[in-house]
Amino acid sequence: AAIKGGLPTLFKTLEMGDEEITDLVVAADASVAQHHLVSGSCDANEVRKLARKRQDVADAPLWIDATPGVS
Repeated sequence: AAIKGGLPTLFKTLEMGDEEITDLVVAADASVAQHHLVSGSCDANEVRKLARKRQDVADAPLWIDATPGVS
């Protein structure tokens, strides 16, 4: 919603860091398999797609709160 529709979105997590969540969001938006990103086995086409989508995610009204110890 935040990326494609511009809907302000807050993502809260206690389990992962903000960079890890950002990587997963970029991979999902780029239609790249998460295990390719995590294992570093992306092909050249996937790397290009990830690079293009990273800026879309950075520009989206998306806030990630990965503050530890909050319950």
